[in-house]
Amino acid sequence: MAIAEAGGARGGMEGGGFRTSSCASSAAPNDWENPRVTSINRCEPHVLLRSHASHRDALEYWVARTERTRALARRVADVCAQGSVLGEGEFYLPGDVDLRSQTEGLDSVTDEGDLRTPPSIPRAVGNNVLSLDGEWRFGLFPSPSEAPDGFQRPGFDDAGFDTIRVPSNWQCQGQWDRPHYTNFEYPFEVEPPRVPRDNPTGCYRVGFEVPRGWSKGRVVLRFGGVDSAFYCWLNGSLLGYAQDSKLPSEFDASAALRHDGANVLAVLVLKWCDGTYLEDQDHWWLSGIFRGVTLYTKPTPSLFDYCVRTPLDFDESGGLKSASMEVDAVVHAGVAHEITGRSLKLSLHEVSARGEVSPSPVASPKPTPFVAGKWRPHVAGLPSVAAVGRASAREGGLEGKISLWSAETPRVYVLVLELVGESGECEDCESCLVGFRASRLKGGRLLVNERPVKMRGVNRHEHDPRSGKAIGEVSMVFDAVLMKQANFNAVRCSHYPNRYDWYELCALLGLYVVDEPNLETHGFDPALTRNEENPCNNPEWAAAILERGSRMAAMHRNHPAVVVWSLGNEAGYGPAIAAMAGWVRDFDPTRPIQYEGGGSRTSSTDIICPMYARVHQILRVVTKGDEDRPVVLCEYAHSMGNSTGNLHKYWRAFLENEGLQGGFIWDWVDQGIEGPEGGYLYGGDFGDDPNDAQFCLNGLVSPDRVPHPAVAECKHLQAPASFSLEEEPWGTVIVIRNLDYFTRLDNLRLKWQVFENGVAQDGEASRGEIQVAGRVAPQQELRISCPVAWSDDTDHGLDLQLTLYQEEPTLWAPRNFVVNEKSLMLKCQSPEAKDPPPLPKSSTPVVCEEEAGVLSVRVGPVAVEFSRSTGEVTRWRYAGEDVVVPGAGGPTLNLFRACTDNDRGGAFGTSFASRWARAGLLDLRAGEVEVTGAGAGPGAVEVTVRSVLRPAIPWEDDGQEDLAGDPNEVGGIHWFGRDEDAEEVEVVEAVEGRQVEEEKGGEASVRVVARYTITACGLDARYEVDLDPLARTLSCRGRTAPSLPRVGVKLEVPATFGQLEWLGDGPHECYPDRKAAATRRVWSEDPNRPRPAYIVPGECGGRTNASHVAIFGPSFSVRCLPLGPRENFELVSWSPYPPREVHEAKHWSEVSPSPSSFHLCLDHRHMGVGGDDSWSPTVHREYLVPPASYAFGCRFSLEETDPVRVDT
Repeated sequence: MAIAEAGGARGGMEGGGFRTSSCASSAAPNDWENPRVTSINRCEPHVLLRSHASHRDALEYWVARTERTRALARRVADVCAQGSVLGEGEFYLPGDVDLRSQTEGLDSVTDEGDLRTPPSIPRAVGNNVLSLDGEWRFGLFPSPSEAPDGFQRPGFDDAGFDTIRVPSNWQCQGQWDRPHYTNFEYPFEVEPPRVPRDNPTGCYRVGFEVPRGWSKGRVVLRFGGVDSAFYCWLNGSLLGYAQDSKLPSEFDASAALRHDGANVLAVLVLKWCDGTYLEDQDHWWLSGIFRGVTLYTKPTPSLFDYCVRTPLDFDESGGLKSASMEVDAVVHAGVAHEITGRSLKLSLHEVSARGEVSPSPVASPKPTPFVAGKWRPHVAGLPSVAAVGRASAREGGLEGKISLWSAETPRVYVLVLELVGESGECEDCESCLVGFRASRLKGGRLLVNERPVKMRGVNRHEHDPRSGKAIGEVSMVFDAVLMKQANFNAVRCSHYPNRYDWYELCALLGLYVVDEPNLETHGFDPALTRNEENPCNNPEWAAAILERGSRMAAMHRNHPAVVVWSLGNEAGYGPAIAAMAGWVRDFDPTRPIQYEGGGSRTSSTDIICPMYARVHQILRVVTKGDEDRPVVLCEYAHSMGNSTGNLHKYWRAFLENEGLQGGFIWDWVDQGIEGPEGGYLYGGDFGDDPNDAQFCLNGLVSPDRVPHPAVAECKHLQAPASFSLEEEPWGTVIVIRNLDYFTRLDNLRLKWQVFENGVAQDGEASRGEIQVAGRVAPQQELRISCPVAWSDDTDHGLDLQLTLYQEEPTLWAPRNFVVNEKSLMLKCQSPEAKDPPPLPKSSTPVVCEEEAGVLSVRVGPVAVEFSRSTGEVTRWRYAGEDVVVPGAGGPTLNLFRACTDNDRGGAFGTSFASRWARAGLLDLRAGEVEVTGAGAGPGAVEVTVRSVLRPAIPWEDDGQEDLAGDPNEVGGIHWFGRDEDAEEVEVVEAVEGRQVEEEKGGEASVRVVARYTITACGLDARYEVDLDPLARTLSCRGRTAPSLPRVGVKLEVPATFGQLEWLGDGPHECYPDRKAAATRRVWSEDPNRPRPAYIVPGECGGRTNASHVAIFGPSFSVRCLPLGPRENFELVSWSPYPPREVHEAKHWSEVSPSPSSFHLCLDHRHMGVGGDDSWSPTVHREYLVPPASYAFGCRFSLEETDPVRVDT
């Protein structure tokens, strides 16, 4: 496009005029490279206007809206609850939730325009509102200067343009540009406020006609969200320009609109602008019109803005004393005398628990007249407005008429506001949801309705795997329903304002919201050492920064779900942030403020809200006694891949300390983008450079909202009730503690069942129900005598399974939905850990042969072959059939795991993955092998294999690792870690009492003695392994505690074994530091089924505390029992994917599951997964596997008959 440097007022630019600078001078900067220009002709911020025709139309809108939302929520809830509902005739139905195959007719995570729903669920639309969403003409050009001349004119020939759906991100359409992911690094050279000359520019055009009758009023064009900056023209007339991609922008279209014919709207969208420097969030860089575009008409005069407050007064016990509603409204008029004689009329209508909107108002105060102001206002973007009127109304005495809103009791009301004339007729009408809720700070606590609630929170990006940031209605319903089912009660809008209806959905379902402006400048100071570089310290950027907070507060202040304002994310600290804090506090004193940047403890934040602070750090804050502010972690438990370990420690600290009021897990959804051939792609997969690879995959759920195993851990630890057993003088009691703050465990029932050695027991004495609904006051406990009697004479272990479930359906879960469950040990299986009895021996002849370097042993039906050169079991058969895959199927020592994302976290060689590679754990080869065989009694042979393991390829230190910085974050420190009084993270310099010497790397040798006892009934494999020499290699020069990934046994088993059973924790994946939600019983699974749980391949699928494992083939079974000082295998896992290929792959498409075998790992010890963060080694000491001497083993019992569960 030829850039026209036209002079004169912007509002007067028409036709082909395209202005690129804020001044007539050619030397002036482009609008999109001038931080002083954030908009041109944009309307002042205000609440969402629905422009109802009448009071009746407003109520009909909310009837349709709530019916649709409830219908969608119920359908989504039924899908998401699979596997978590008490079954008919069964105690619990474990299952796999696969939303991909469950959402035909819901189209779960695509834009709402594609939603295939039956006519019985109508979409609510406002009166006098016209949606322009749909198919638009579109062309993408390399830069603004190359956009076609006159494309904004109605007569422009756009036949050469393509078609694009609005809303959408153009990079997600498969033919324009490409997605680009970075964590904090800007995708271009940082030269603020300049942006690259190669600035992809999208030109959009759409034609439309307006309904008849719109000619009588003012017409406003509303863009819900455009990334990053845009100009818009209507019929060739420039309406305006705007930045801030995550808040709506409105322009008066009255003068340019044609009421009796076709209209053409043209929009020019720039990929980069100076505002991009303020939008450096950890997310994909995606561009275009990604939220809805609408036109609405308003009469003159009309309601323009309003503020709703719900003052509440409580007595000393927290009971409600009084409740009021206050409303301030603003009316716009062409001249002042139009305001005279007009009044504000209000009516408040209850929305019942069934979603019905009452036609009779709960409150309807007397109309209040509007009063014109004395000053002639300047109203940006509305040249026809010359007068403003204001009215304030108040209705008291509502304490006996209304119910309070909270996340536990989300009771809402519809407020209808009418502009009425002198004769009482309605001239304009607006509406919104209202919740009677108070949030404030008192006594160092964050109070909601005077209760110090715990934030069971999660951070949520707006993300769709197919359409990017253009999310739909059903996607939001999926998120809200899944959050409620996982016992979350709060969500942080990270790190920008969300779609308007998200806040209303949170109000309807019950989620506290931390609302955050579209502000992050992390790339200016990634190491947190040069705060002065952040734009918040530059006066040129002050207005742009302040505006992002002030506009958000002005637009969202009426949402009851918003309980806390945020000032942004990782934007440093300076005068602009302090100014925003002051503005928001004065503008809305009804909500506290939080901000992490600058240390999370500056005067601008009412809440101490650190990122990734360790448990000991937050405990230090509340115990030191010099703070009168609560602690709520704005981010914690970094859930990248197989992660979210240590979560139980945080929740123990939260529940034991009133000043620790929870936090927000990072984060909700993996931000993978669906590839053209399926599967999910991440940073770098699109050729985007620079990129931060899979650091966008931190979610608790997959991109299509399939929960990861860690969701179970969150659900359990955040449950509204906890269970425990305690001993009283009269016997054992079950303690049920209500962790809610406003309910008495209403609508909940408790089921109990006795399990003996993991098997549910029959009979009335072994199962029953306990009535808890209404019996346990908030934050109180109920103590009930344990209904189970048992004898200490039995050798069997007894567990009491408690299951808390919903008696009746709710908006977010069906009837019988399991809210929480826990296994409580009534009796331990054995008082001490000891070996099982020896394998049965007999007079079966023993045959030992040696040929071509192979030692062959046969004892009856069991035949085992050992390689003299490697010491490995090369073949193991039973009754002529293979027990393991011939070659090297095991059993053999196993010290390595395919690295998780957390294993790879750590700069300068500190990551576990780097240290394991340095030690050569991936490929240890046996040397100095000595294989000997000897009789071990009648019908038994013991084969002893002595060997020394060394890396196949010795580590070569090229010195580059020590120079490499962390590609993602800053060692988990963040601002909080730089506080002067923050406790230093412990540096471990010794392992098991031995000093760790500095060692960059080098060859280490591991001595192993393996003893295999073979009988006609099976095989015992015992190992003595000295891992002390690895301590030096794994120590990272004494800076970090060394750890091995695992110490155990592995086998490769033929796929003919089609069933695997274990007595231990399940049913979902769990690890030593993430197993609080697991329940102990006998579980069963197909070991050959490919089940990758995460987008990036790595260690997954483990189950903890297995006392036995059995695999079943067509003619015989193999039972695996631990030998040695531990009663259980600390972890067992199985997978048809080859571990080495999994470790080296970047995507599962690069790994093929074996059709003929699966890999079985039986671990004596297994390291935790960590999760305090993902960029430093965060596995806690008690979950490490220190390099030391280990003695352990495994029994493999072989049986031809049908299996009978083993009592161990």
